[in-house]
Amino acid sequence: MVLPDGSVVETGGKETDLPNYDLSGFFTGSEGTIALITKATVRLMRQPEMVKTLLAIYGNNEDAGRTVTAITEQAIVPVAVEMLDGVMLRMVEEATHAGYPLDADAVLLIELEGLKEGRRGAGRACS
Repeated sequence: MVLPDGSVVETGGKETDLPNYDLSGFFTGSEGTIALITKATVRLMRQPEMVKTLLAIYGNNEDAGRTVTAITEQAIVPVAVEMLDGVMLRMVEEATHAGYPLDADAVLLIELEGLKEGRRGAGRACS
């Protein structure tokens, strides 16, 4: 990439999940506001057979947090987990009209991906 002062910087490599900060992700995520990306090496992955997004509604933040702990303890690895407390939930709903329950004190948005149900030897499936 090229920085605003004209210097050229290279980050990343063939290894994934390197220790320290994810500078490649940081600069890429800046969408050109910090540096101009001149070359990128990507790894192509198969599309999952199925993706499911769950909305879990809670009467308090603590129960939502306990659910995240329970998911982790079961060795379930969601693609994404987003927690919105009541205040943030109402702000997001006002801006997007996504249909979130305005009377909830917290919600979890949980995204899972995997194989369709019914395949032999498929392991855990989304259903």
